[in-house]
Amino acid sequence: MNRVIHIGLTLLALICCSFLAAQNSITKCEYWLDSRYDNRTAENTSGNFQTTIDLNALADGLHSLSFLVIDDNGAKSPVAIKYFVKFVGHSSAVNALADCEYWIDDNFDQRKTATMPATGIIDLSEEIGTLRPGLHSVSMRVLDKAGNVSPVAVKYFVKPQTSLSGDNVIKKYEYWIDRDFEHRKTVNMPAAGVVNFGVALASLSNGLHSISMRVLDKAGNASPVMLRYFLKSKDSGIDNDLKSYEYWFNDDFAHRTSGTLASDGIIDLDIDVASFRRGLHLLRCRVFDTKGNASATYSKLFVLTESDGLSRLVAYDYWINDNERIRTEVSPRKNIVVAKTLSFNHNTALRRVPDDYTFNADKKTVLCKDTFTIGFQVFDNKGTGSVAVIDTIKNYDLTIRPVFSELSDGVPDQVNTPTGGEIVGFSYTALEADSTHWTVSGGNTKLDFYDANGNPIENYDVREIDGVPTICFRLPTATVFLLTYGGDDSQTETTVTVAGNISTDDVNVLNDSDRPQSVYTIMGIRARKDASSLEGLPEGYYIVGKQKIYIRHR
Repeated sequence: MNRVIHIGLTLLALICCSFLAAQNSITKCEYWLDSRYDNRTAENTSGNFQTTIDLNALADGLHSLSFLVIDDNGAKSPVAIKYFVKFVGHSSAVNALADCEYWIDDNFDQRKTATMPATGIIDLSEEIGTLRPGLHSVSMRVLDKAGNVSPVAVKYFVKPQTSLSGDNVIKKYEYWIDRDFEHRKTVNMPAAGVVNFGVALASLSNGLHSISMRVLDKAGNASPVMLRYFLKSKDSGIDNDLKSYEYWFNDDFAHRTSGTLASDGIIDLDIDVASFRRGLHLLRCRVFDTKGNASATYSKLFVLTESDGLSRLVAYDYWINDNERIRTEVSPRKNIVVAKTLSFNHNTALRRVPDDYTFNADKKTVLCKDTFTIGFQVFDNKGTGSVAVIDTIKNYDLTIRPVFSELSDGVPDQVNTPTGGEIVGFSYTALEADSTHWTVSGGNTKLDFYDANGNPIENYDVREIDGVPTICFRLPTATVFLLTYGGDDSQTETTVTVAGNISTDDVNVLNDSDRPQSVYTIMGIRARKDASSLEGLPEGYYIVGKQKIYIRHR
């Protein structure tokens, strides 16, 4: 029989010592099982107390034993409670596996029962053979000879699309412009397999567009959609030869000079610099084609100074802002005017990133307008330096080429915090319209998000998730960029983490289905069957259908 043996009075006295006075004597003990106080048993005792309790009538599972003692004044101690578990006993013969139950997807009502083979291997090829291609699950539990049922084990698998060999020849293709799927066109695939979209794109307006395409085989199966972006520019015609140019100095656009471009494309600027003041100057130039279209403006800095006519110049120094001097050796020369084009490191010249910078997503460059100072000094063969010339350049275009790191889901990326004129970039690629959670810690930097077209992403929420400030938004394009800059301490590190394909409680994913769906934890445990609402689930990550969601209580 299953019994609890020997309840010791010494243990009871230790538990109850705070209640009973030292001079009082224990005369009686009362005890009962579970919460059945009305069925308690009372026994007299004058010292050590032992008894035996028959547990045969108790069901298997968790139970409790409660007891108290009474002194010679009739005062009762507090109740002491001990918990214990009664296990059912099985022989190895009774506990052997006898049957199994299994069902596909969530079709519990269509489960099948089979005798467990001696090998322990169950063949499901017949059931899986009739399934449609895609993601499925198989759930299984086993029963022993006593009828006890094991927990349910769930496994996910993908049944791929299959076609007979030689019968999946590509026959047609479909395409649509700018996501206009309703007006897609279906065309027979040319024998050469080359598709010409020239006519379809001719009527489009100038600017950014996209073209989507998929192919179909003989059985009507469609390939994944391929999406490409392109820019249609203004039609300049076939005769767009360069014909003329114009240039001007500093910001004096009103007094620009024009000329006809030579056949060899070389512009010979015979400029009289005698009237120029000594110091820093800026030469700007642009060219025109036969249609009158102008190129982008090309700019070059140069410094004008002169020697005293007695010594030979052998070197010159120049410097940007407060940076170190750059020394350039030259062949000795005398009685000349120095008109030298200067080049410098833009990242070094930029002291801070302005708020009105321009980001080019195609080239991954940042264009900044900045005001900076440049110094220039020449040296003769005796080591004597001229008077340093220092000048200020306003609104000069500096092109920054940040280093970009490609982010992966849930993997932190740590970089030195960008300060001054430094910019550190990050890129992330997933599926368009995926929801993302971004966390940025350390460095106290400024953050700017951009889509694949270089447009700022300003429609996002900042929430606190698990005690961490988190930036949340859906991807407007498959690829997005994050620029960090303006940190206050270059000795710190900035860490960026992104989690993609996340839906929050702001999106009722269950409304996207025409039937209730089961909800699973990320460990594969079913949290709710045939759910039509997420209400009442604890905060955390879940799987609904094929979508990962995060439930947050407001």
